[in-house]
Amino acid sequence: MIVQVLNKTAELVLRSESVCNTKFEGEGVTNILKTLYDACDTAATRILREYITKRKLAEKVASLNSRGGAHGIDARELDIFLDELAMLTQHCER
Repeated sequence: MIVQVLNKTAELVLRSESVCNTKFEGEGVTNILKTLYDACDTAATRILREYITKRKLAEKVASLNSRGGAHGIDARELDIFLDELAMLTQHCER
């Protein structure tokens, strides 16, 4: 979703390139698009950090590492995490 908003905004900026360059001193389109991409990266990072915190993934990975493998981990729970991460990644790439 974030990427869709970014792409639509970039499309609008490119359609209005001459206005943007006039208002933003020659490098308008470049500066606007860089700002948008930076905002998108920041938002995506925030979303992933929040997910990792809420699902306590760091603790679970540390537990796996300390035990030397996946012994005692519920495979269904791991499958849910992997599905959720795949969905987050797909939404960030669209």
